[in-house]
Amino acid sequence: MTNKKAQGLPLTTIAIAILVILTLVVVALFVTGGFSRVFGAGAKVTSGGAGSVDADRAACQSFCTQALQSPTAAIFKNSGYCKKVLKADLNKDNKIDGTVTGGVTENNFRCWDAPVEYPVGIDCTGTLPNQNGDVVSKADC
Repeated sequence: MTNKKAQGLPLTTIAIAILVILTLVVVALFVTGGFSRVFGAGAKVTSGGAGSVDADRAACQSFCTQALQSPTAAIFKNSGYCKKVLKADLNKDNKIDGTVTGGVTENNFRCWDAPVEYPVGIDCTGTLPNQNGDVVSKADC
């Protein structure tokens, strides 16, 4: 009888290959954002990633302060206070999908017309530092 030994891969080589493949899959999911699809995780999104009513209120107040430094009413009208679009999950379904709640669309309101459910509204009224002393307010947006 002849003694034939089968040639094969050692068990440690197979285990290392499996670990390498799993690591590559995890890295690929991380890089492509696939974890949210795999685990169903989804963060509530608000304006620009600010994440809270308080943060958006502070941002709106800052926009107002900057806008009131505008030399003309036309520049005030194009300021962040008038133009920044806020987004919030008003109906608490963990997504901002354009649902209309209380007459306001979740992804389309501004510092000056925020809904009651998302109280960030800042009434930015003041006199511009120009020769005319123009008085501006949210109505000028």
